[in-house]
Amino acid sequence: MNSATHVLISASAGTGKTFQLSNRYLGLLQRGVMPDQILATTFTRKAAGEILDRVMVRLAEAALDADKRRELGRWLPAAELSATRCQEMLWQMLRQLHRLRVSTLDAFFAQLAGSFSLELGLPPGWQIVDELQEQYLRSEAIQRTLQGDSTREVQRLVQLMAKGTAQRSVSELVRDTVDKLYDLYMATDAEAWHQIPQPRPLRDKTLAALIQELRDAPLPENNRAKDGRAEDSRAEDARDKDLSAAETGDWELFISRGLAAKILAGDTTFYRKPIPSENVQVYQRLLNQARAILLDQMARQMEATYALLDKFHSIYAQLKRQTGALRFEDITRALAAHDRLGSIDRQCFRLDTPITHLLLDEFQDTSLAQWQVLRPLAQDVTAAATDAGDGPRSPGAVPPSFFCVGDAKQAIYAWRGGRSEIFEALPRELPHLTQQLLTESYRSSQPVIDIVNRLFNQMTRHGNLERFADPVAAWCKRFPHHTTACHEFPGYVELRTAPDAADGDRADNVKLTYAADRIKQLVAAAPGCSIGVLTRRNATVKQLIYELRRRNVPASEEGGNPLTDSPAVQVVLSLLRLADHPGDSIARFHVAQSPLATHLNYHDHTDDTHTWALASSVRGQLLHAGYGRAIQRWAGALEPSCDLRDASRLQQLVEVAFGYEPLATLRTVDFLQYVELERVADPTAADVRAMTVHQAKGLQFDIVVLPDLDAPLSGQPDPFVVGQPSPTEPINCVCLHRRESIQQLLPDSLQKLFAEATRQSVEEALCVLYVAVTRAVYSLYLIVNPSSRSEKKLPKSAAGLVRAALTDGQPLAGDTVACCHGDPCWYEKITRRPAAGRDAPQVQAVPRVKLAPMPSDSRLAVTSPSELEGGARVQAARVLNLASSVAAARGTLIHALFEQVDWLDDGAPDPLQLQHAARSTPAPGLDVDQQLAAFQDMLQMPAVSAVLQRAFYESPDDPDLRQALTAAGAGTPLKPVACNERRFAVRDEGRLLSGIIDRLVLLYHGDQLVAADIVDYKTDSVARDDPTQLDRLVEFYRPQLAAYRRAVAAIYRLPPRQICARLLFVSAGIGRSIA
Repeated sequence: MNSATHVLISASAGTGKTFQLSNRYLGLLQRGVMPDQILATTFTRKAAGEILDRVMVRLAEAALDADKRRELGRWLPAAELSATRCQEMLWQMLRQLHRLRVSTLDAFFAQLAGSFSLELGLPPGWQIVDELQEQYLRSEAIQRTLQGDSTREVQRLVQLMAKGTAQRSVSELVRDTVDKLYDLYMATDAEAWHQIPQPRPLRDKTLAALIQELRDAPLPENNRAKDGRAEDSRAEDARDKDLSAAETGDWELFISRGLAAKILAGDTTFYRKPIPSENVQVYQRLLNQARAILLDQMARQMEATYALLDKFHSIYAQLKRQTGALRFEDITRALAAHDRLGSIDRQCFRLDTPITHLLLDEFQDTSLAQWQVLRPLAQDVTAAATDAGDGPRSPGAVPPSFFCVGDAKQAIYAWRGGRSEIFEALPRELPHLTQQLLTESYRSSQPVIDIVNRLFNQMTRHGNLERFADPVAAWCKRFPHHTTACHEFPGYVELRTAPDAADGDRADNVKLTYAADRIKQLVAAAPGCSIGVLTRRNATVKQLIYELRRRNVPASEEGGNPLTDSPAVQVVLSLLRLADHPGDSIARFHVAQSPLATHLNYHDHTDDTHTWALASSVRGQLLHAGYGRAIQRWAGALEPSCDLRDASRLQQLVEVAFGYEPLATLRTVDFLQYVELERVADPTAADVRAMTVHQAKGLQFDIVVLPDLDAPLSGQPDPFVVGQPSPTEPINCVCLHRRESIQQLLPDSLQKLFAEATRQSVEEALCVLYVAVTRAVYSLYLIVNPSSRSEKKLPKSAAGLVRAALTDGQPLAGDTVACCHGDPCWYEKITRRPAAGRDAPQVQAVPRVKLAPMPSDSRLAVTSPSELEGGARVQAARVLNLASSVAAARGTLIHALFEQVDWLDDGAPDPLQLQHAARSTPAPGLDVDQQLAAFQDMLQMPAVSAVLQRAFYESPDDPDLRQALTAAGAGTPLKPVACNERRFAVRDEGRLLSGIIDRLVLLYHGDQLVAADIVDYKTDSVARDDPTQLDRLVEFYRPQLAAYRRAVAAIYRLPPRQICARLLFVSAGIGRSIA
């Protein structure tokens, strides 16, 4: 048990930090702290749910089981924990479930912003929008930036920005700038972008004289080189190239080679001969000229970039204000930037409760803006517990507390703004913290932990790291020795090379193919064991899934890729491209050659007339049916030609299409962009799960396979580097990223920013490697490329670091085990579990908690109208559940099909639409095709079809309807509006009446609602020649229809006499009104 008031825990992987945090939460509850006074935050909603689940389940287990109660008591402050106290704590949480603050920081900040919207200047009715909607707003803002009154100014800025870079279009450069730098713009002020010094360049005459002086300056002493050439000849060649670059004004070339590069780097020798001092002095003056020109260019590019971002921001912010569309980042920035929230007491007053206890999880991924919002609350909590000026506390009062858990070694979200340095700076920010270090794993076997220790202690033996050496050494120096509590676990670790690639094959492709073969072997050897295949990029996940499925290895693709990875989806998208641009020959050919051609009757892609007709038809279907239903039809036509994965991706496309409808435009190209942006996972219940390392954070697997370790240790650098006084202070300096030769021209303070950027990049790569290797429970398999023929030194990659730590660093042949540790047959020593899909998977037992009944006088009893069937008589079939499951399933299916009918005047429902509705409805024991045919027969019955047509209501002949209109004093014509599956919940005679009306038709005379008709579908078997049976059924259902009438009367404030109700026995085609 941790009894310190303010605790900072650095918890290595698998050490049970969620367990520690739930202990703290339960300890506070046990001491009498109200749940809504505890703020517990973590990085993801899933993790927040796991924390809440852990707390609830542990309390429930303790309330029911004495052994569990004693175990829980070990970790709580009380010496003894009773079952009654556990029940009280659980009851307290359940009663305040809606007030609990176990969430992400984003969710808490959104709640806080909702209480201070006016002070923060947020737009009225603001809402959090998803990434795709935000992308649309951003694209619109970019278009307006390019098309506005200041178009020439934008072009001028872009021309300045493009100097020294590859040529791109204006729109490409603007979009790229916004995508990469807008968040940085929002985190800085203008001054931070104006830190590049601008020395004064030489006058033209002075420069010309200096160039002539260089031409006349002496060269290094004459000496013979091995090739027989005089060394001063080499020096002369180098000097002449420098002269050419200086005369043409190519100062970037001037500093990057020859004598100038030597002298800039501080080296005054050339081929081991000293460069004459007179020559050095001339070069130094020319280097100053290069510095003045190149830094001026950088400064102007910086200013232009900031000005462009500023123009974009003014338009983008206006669009956000107009639409009320915000992202979580906007909320966090608004809270961090304003001091108008007042005191913590005022904030707590707005939140309706004081927050006296902070529990922060995964703190290494906290951004600076998030910490700026949290810091006042954290300082208040930690000061309140130690400030003697607050006076004596009431007896038994629990002092405020701070509890923070994180691990700088698992900081892999720097690209989202996470800064592990903030976690490491907490002891300076908040005094009186008790620091703890957890290094004992409760996850991994001893062989896995041995390799983890060896890897991060010995990777510094890599002799080819160059500028990466210091960051690697610093990271490893901070690495604590790990131990494990799982000594009884068998385990094995293997470092293996893939086979050599044949000529023309890419080594990485060969490696992934080999990895798929190895995974197949592991699935066969260890059935039922979970296998995590972890990569750096989603594209690699996609390739691995393809290889695994080629080998018939079921695998779950997690994290998500665009649906464009499916050939079947590509056919639908080609059809949409054809609709947008009938002249697209590629789209025409694709559709004509696809299985969709027969459904569309489109086989000749060269037929322009037919193509234009098809494009018009597709656009019409999208306009009238909507994207969801139209794409659903085409997907249904393609499905018979698809394998399971493509069928699944088509169904996901249909779901995406329905979700897109609120954003739909007249251009199908907008939907195509929407699909390309949306990442959709394809998870399945398989033992093998492929995902990126980032997606694996917080997970564990019996077996971990790492086939993606050969990428460079530091990838493409960010376009800018930044500086700040300390990790907890805002960025105060921004500098354009330039090659190393230009970096040498900068002041030392700016050069340090590049070294810091390198450090951060390398450390994040090491964190990703650490997270990857610590996901394994029993075994870890690392697969790397073999050494190339030209390899002389270890590569600067994760694979190179692994080889340095686990081997002698010598070149590795293909298909070789380079290192192994543990028992290669470890899987024979564990309890076998059924493989997914073969037998029922083992699920951790969750205790069944029986809740006490609600007091009869404190809550309304909830009643469904269907429970009123038969009146006050007790139905033995209902009590004993004797109803036929097949009949019930048929009733559910028929109701689902009728739900697809709006008005038959507009045509019967599309067969594909009905098939989808039928497939989406559980129908055990039924022949779905037979039921679909029966439904079509029902629609042809006069009594059924009449009620589903507008003419029945517009000038009604039905006596009950005419009587309702007479009571309303309304004439004709009427405007009927149909509502299928109308849900309701109304107070009715001291109870809550809740249910669903199959079909409710509202009748309007002009704009006034004058009457309503309730239609209730019944699938009972009724003999048309047995009126007695029909009368019994009508009386049986009468109480249910009467309840519907009361509900409609309450909702629409219609007198009951203006509401008709009718039973429609659809199997027999009989309708009966209920008076």
